[in-house]
Amino acid sequence: MSTPRFYMVWCPQGRAPTVRHRTYHDAKTEARRLARLNPGGPFIVLGALSAHATRDPVEDTTFAGSLSVPSPTADDDEIPF
Repeated sequence: MSTPRFYMVWCPQGRAPTVRHRTYHDAKTEARRLARLNPGGPFIVLGALSAHATRDPVEDTTFAGSLSVPSPTADDDEIPF
């Protein structure tokens, strides 16, 4: 299943993001607007790579677009810490 890519803007000191931006440019413009209105906090543009739902079997969704995902190395156990 393929879904159009989307982006969100997040500030660690603020609320959870709720708006999905269709393009990186739109999200970046919004991040810059929010940064001007709220000095001090970083506004981070997040890009969706994929989504996974608990179903039987698990449903995987790959988002359309060209954002690279690093390939695991031989020593990588895929645990993020």
